[in-house]
Amino acid sequence: MAQSGYVIAVETLRLTVRNPVCSGWEYALKRALRQIDGVEGVTASYKANLVGITFDASRVSGAALTAHVESLGYDVVRCG
Repeated sequence: MAQSGYVIAVETLRLTVRNPVCSGWEYALKRALRQIDGVEGVTASYKANLVGITFDASRVSGAALTAHVESLGYDVVRCG
């Protein structure tokens, strides 16, 4: 996608959250991730233990996002 001469590399990262403590993790994780520069959107499902993060890969990496989620105390596995 090009805007004003810039290329935006939008990617989606899917993570499985192992053993979430309660459904409140969805809100907490969404709020924390949305504050990161380059994150475009976040979805989370307590029932499926999944988090989806849409981000601009030219501004933040999937590895950095995974590390951030882990730093918040969540045990995650990258899907796909």
